[in-house]
Amino acid sequence: MYRFSRLRATAHATVPAAAYRAWLMAAMVTTVVMASLTSVATAGPKDTTDTGPIKCLTPWIMLYGEDAHQTIPGHIDSDSADWDLVQPDRDLAQPDRDLAHSDRDLAHADRIPPHIRRKIEEIHRHEIRDAEVYLSPSGRFRLLFQRDGFHAVPADDASGTGIPDYIERAAEYADYSWQRQVDEIGFVDPVGATPLTIEFRNIGTRTYGYTVRDGETTRIVVHNTFLNFPPNDDPEGNQLGALKVTIAHELKHSIQFATNRWQGDAGTIHWVEMDATMMENIVYPQVNDYYNYIGGTSGIFGNPGRSTPVAYSHVTWSLFFAEHMGMSYWVDAWEQVRRDPQIPMIRAMRRAVGSNPEMETARFRELIVRNHLWHATSGARTVDGYGFAESAAYPDAAIALIPPPVPEPYMDTGQLPTLSAAYRMLYPGMGQIGQIFVTATHDHDNLGIGVLAYRRDGTAMEWIPASASDGSATDGSGVTRGYSPFSVADVDSFLLVVANADRNSPVSYQLDVLIESIPDVVVLEQNYPNPFSEAAGNPGTTITFSMPEREYVRLSVYDVTGRKVALLMDGEEDPGRYSVPFDAKGLASGVYIYRLQAGSVRKTGKMTFLR
Repeated sequence: MYRFSRLRATAHATVPAAAYRAWLMAAMVTTVVMASLTSVATAGPKDTTDTGPIKCLTPWIMLYGEDAHQTIPGHIDSDSADWDLVQPDRDLAQPDRDLAHSDRDLAHADRIPPHIRRKIEEIHRHEIRDAEVYLSPSGRFRLLFQRDGFHAVPADDASGTGIPDYIERAAEYADYSWQRQVDEIGFVDPVGATPLTIEFRNIGTRTYGYTVRDGETTRIVVHNTFLNFPPNDDPEGNQLGALKVTIAHELKHSIQFATNRWQGDAGTIHWVEMDATMMENIVYPQVNDYYNYIGGTSGIFGNPGRSTPVAYSHVTWSLFFAEHMGMSYWVDAWEQVRRDPQIPMIRAMRRAVGSNPEMETARFRELIVRNHLWHATSGARTVDGYGFAESAAYPDAAIALIPPPVPEPYMDTGQLPTLSAAYRMLYPGMGQIGQIFVTATHDHDNLGIGVLAYRRDGTAMEWIPASASDGSATDGSGVTRGYSPFSVADVDSFLLVVANADRNSPVSYQLDVLIESIPDVVVLEQNYPNPFSEAAGNPGTTITFSMPEREYVRLSVYDVTGRKVALLMDGEEDPGRYSVPFDAKGLASGVYIYRLQAGSVRKTGKMTFLR
């Protein structure tokens, strides 16, 4: 929901013209987008004939229980809420197309949408007979095609080799996709002792392809012409662009099968399709066919409050990890799946970022917050040097706009479903000076908050406060708090993201945002909590200090003998309020001295650690 109810000036904070204009323009854009989405949402059910594109039939064939030749095992994710078959619309974010019901309902083939069922049954009726065979240059792929009849491929042979150009190009794309995904990135090799088969078939109106089990390996089926498919950005045209990304997509399905036989959570519909769609952009980044699927209320941009995973439309969630962590991260995550095919996908991803459970939790929470900060800074809100490489081409995110000035305090409560988030944009008013102090109280420690400040000089600053246990809580609840490293006087607006990194449970939270002035002298506060105890599960504390000017800062911790045990800060810092975490794990119980030097000012404090 977008908020417009607090557009008013107060006695202590008037609204500068620039801030008001920024908010007003954002509100106008938001209104147009929301009006468009509302008109889509109220238009009634879409026609479920076979006129719409189907990105990949693999999951549906798994659900159907058999392909044109044999029975194959299917896997149903009973915990997933629903399955969306997304209809593309490059002009405006498209609506959901919920052609399937719950995955539990889809356990029987008679619950598959009629037009999907018709396509699968059509595959039965039109077998490939007497197909020609062409080996790719590497010898890894065996391409089956026909020149005439129902499954005929385009006949053009500009190369004069006697083989249709379409097939020669497809063979090159298959070899290149293998080179990128297996040889360069390092995923499991799906090609065994014999070449992997790729069939070219007329699989119905605008159906891209699918992959099925074929004994101990897989077989890929690709559309025979790709004529009249949704547009893409490939410089060689839509037809070859669709051919490229489909081969990359289906090869990743073959890799998934070679990794875990499509078992467990990682073998469920949403995860396999998000993963394969991501690989389209990794292998062929110039095509951008996935742009067709990331908009509307099915995608994260239009509906960040929707739980991940969602096939196709949440592909950018996966792309975040590829761009931010590198593809080696996904290789590590899938290696966890190879070792234990039943491991939940999120657990495999967490293990790929941390060496112990505590590190996994903290690091993964931070990554989920940053993932959503990247999504929120898309489209018209893109910041140079921050976020997705293609952020400017992505849809504008759905953000609740809080008009200037920032309410003091700004308070909100809510509940987030698993692996979801909420976005807000706040606009400081003239006369509001100081730093932002954010407190989020939540009922488990997988909630994180993040802020991106849009500075007046055109740059941006990201801030993700660390989560810490609240010593007064005994029921697993937590508190995330901190002071921003920037002054609101230097920003036009700041984006606030609240994200749930838990894969199993929703999270309830209370959010409080204050703007606090910076003192005119150096102030060193008592650490919090104090005392702090490893036995209570909290070996850490936070040391907070403020300074009015830019200074060289050194913050150190000593034991009572005068031995330095930690150097927490050492360098030039801007004026402001700083909250610095200190982890005493591995130290003996006792009293410790923390010493701050800020320019010529020196201050000390005492804290007590209990093992």
